[in-house]
Amino acid sequence: MYNVYMQLPISDARRKLPELVQKARRGEVIEVTVRGEVVARIVAPEAATDDAALRLLAAMRKMGPRSLRRRSRDVSSRKTEHLTGRAR
Repeated sequence: MYNVYMQLPISDARRKLPELVQKARRGEVIEVTVRGEVVARIVAPEAATDDAALRLLAAMRKMGPRSLRRRSRDVSSRKTEHLTGRAR
């Protein structure tokens, strides 16, 4: 999956950008650093979306089974209640 990490300084990243993009397409994650601090990541778009979805699902599982069930009211009624302070 997308767990291969590479860190390199921004000066090297400038010179190697085409190569880094190809590595990201193959699934690697490249972290760009400035003075040793990570300031950016180069990843394929699918990797970022997949990771975010997996983190969200893990967080929902920690909240318990109720968080995975459908709510009885639709979003619009909750939005109205939030904005007006009154339940429908």
